[in-house]
Amino acid sequence: MAPTGRIASKDHKRLDSTVAFATRLEKALRDASDTVPLLADALLDQIESIAVVSSSAFVDKTRDFDERGTRIWNLASKLKNDAESGATLAQGLRAIQLRQGAGS
Repeated sequence: MAPTGRIASKDHKRLDSTVAFATRLEKALRDASDTVPLLADALLDQIESIAVVSSSAFVDKTRDFDERGTRIWNLASKLKNDAESGATLAQGLRAIQLRQGAGS
């Protein structure tokens, strides 16, 4: 059996990785980046990774997760509202046009 300190360290690394992912996700949502769909697979990986983390390790990261989660929720809500108004669709079309123009 692994020493408790070693397990805690591994748990903290997993949680740090998830916080870093949340930071990238938040930035992608804020920028309304076309990389958001690619983050869905990464999100699943993060969820699976932290599923095995001990509950005591979460105590140290509770505030980080709460703050990031709130910001991601707010940004996702904004994107949904923008999509309903057509603003996000227009941004997506511009991104596709720029990408096609760059490939020419």
